[in-house]
Amino acid sequence: LLSEIALQLKLQNRTLIDLLEEITDKYGPFIEGQLSVSFGGGKQGMETMEKLMKSLREHPPQTIDDQKVIDVEDYLTGKTHLPLPKSNVLSFRLEDQSKYVIRPSGTEPKIKIYALARHQNKKRLNTALLSLKDQYLNN
Repeated sequence: LLSEIALQLKLQNRTLIDLLEEITDKYGPFIEGQLSVSFGGGKQGMETMEKLMKSLREHPPQTIDDQKVIDVEDYLTGKTHLPLPKSNVLSFRLEDQSKYVIRPSGTEPKIKIYALARHQNKKRLNTALLSLKDQYLNN
């Protein structure tokens, strides 16, 4: 499929890079990041992780990275209709269309934060991830 797109672009005297720049101009730059937050070993770490997920579920952030949270998808309770199986996952969509997803690890006392954010650089995204961790995942 990619080679077909490249061929069509070549016939228009354009490249895949040209297409990527066009998409970025239209939708803005998005970058991805991930952060893991560990809570120590054993039962106490698992309890801390579960407590923090419950707290996030009951009191979701109103803003992340100075952007208003406009939608919360709860994959466990299904408060937002989702065509997926139930899972202990929370997803926050922001007004700039960035998305942050928080879920516990299934094998260890760790919470993972994933970001698909509308940022120009990785440093700003990492700052946003650390800020989210500091605000909501300190035990």
